[in-house]
Amino acid sequence: MGRLHRLAKLLLSTAFLLVACVICHLILIASWNQSTFLLDRISIDCDAINGVNISELDNPTLAKWASWKYDHADREMAIYATSPGEASTVVDRDSHALFNETIHGLSSCFDNIHVVTSNRSIGWGGHEILTSMYGCAEYLAKQEHPWKYYQYLSGFDVPLKTNLEMVRIFRALNQTVNVEVVEPPHQTRNSRGELTPLRIYKASMSALVPRAAMNAVTKEHSAITTAVIRWLNVSPIASDELLWPTIFGNMRRLPIPGGFDARLILRKKSKRQSETNLKQRKYPRMNINVKITKSNGIIAATSRDVPVRYWLGRFQIWRNDKDEELCHGKMTHSSCVYGVGDVPNLLKRPELVAHKLYIDYQPAAFFCLLKEHQRRSMDAHNKFNASVFSSMPFVELARGVDIEHLSHPELLY
Repeated sequence: MGRLHRLAKLLLSTAFLLVACVICHLILIASWNQSTFLLDRISIDCDAINGVNISELDNPTLAKWASWKYDHADREMAIYATSPGEASTVVDRDSHALFNETIHGLSSCFDNIHVVTSNRSIGWGGHEILTSMYGCAEYLAKQEHPWKYYQYLSGFDVPLKTNLEMVRIFRALNQTVNVEVVEPPHQTRNSRGELTPLRIYKASMSALVPRAAMNAVTKEHSAITTAVIRWLNVSPIASDELLWPTIFGNMRRLPIPGGFDARLILRKKSKRQSETNLKQRKYPRMNINVKITKSNGIIAATSRDVPVRYWLGRFQIWRNDKDEELCHGKMTHSSCVYGVGDVPNLLKRPELVAHKLYIDYQPAAFFCLLKEHQRRSMDAHNKFNASVFSSMPFVELARGVDIEHLSHPELLY
């Protein structure tokens, strides 16, 4: 009961407005140490949990999807699944029984947490992730809750921005989709020999999608979206990173509000990269308004001039990436697991979340970031200025600026 109460009180301690769509599955919870669960069953006292009042904030809301390990989940949900928002949780058939019971028990205390049990096993890189991700987005788009942005979260993300900071960033993005775009392996037919409904593009799954765009995808353009998903589900390549850039990057054939022309973006990126020597390639730097702060002996070592990319959903370092030397943790599955040495850099980053941190690898990094996040969340005089994000490439292109006249073309890198 104590563990559940800790989670509930943390949930209620942070006044976030968001919509959360969570997928919890065996792949990410298989490493549980079951001895940490001292209860044979979950006993829930909803009256005790709901005894805390929270203030309603008139801010844009976020829609989030995630897959979590439990020890990570009870801290992530303290930030992302608070009462003013909506949470749709998908638990797959292989989830541990106690985990399943805990999530269902939590939902019984909150009207805004909805649990769906999937009869499928959800695995890393599998097509079930795509189906579940879109199912969450579709569910959230049908809700009357006035959320403004959908944000995708994957397992082991840690927030780098407070709710207030994210609200300011989303306002600066001005209802535009923000997602990475890369050219995928040449693929025009799936395993059945069927042609692609739209030109396929690849990206990180960490998309930021405005409500109008998500409504268009799941409602008036749902037929073409469904056709793309069906094609991807029998594609020989990993499908989970292909949906959002494909749907939002085909503006000429699918005019989604806040979308973009991926061909134009890739052409500009290719031109800029060809003009730069491979060994000299670094992400460009930009003046981001973050300040050095000190509170209770904790220093948020920040810099105004930081490396910036055109997509803001998450900060992730890959093996052989331009920023690989910035990883002071370890590489797992070709991706950096951040450690204590990464904290100063992470506190500078303009992205919304850091991916990835393991609670059982140099946990001081994990808790330091969460503590700093909580401190800034309680700062009523937070001076974070997000105006610079209004000059991001996708925002200017949506305003009609020619791609040759962008304020920061160097960000398309």
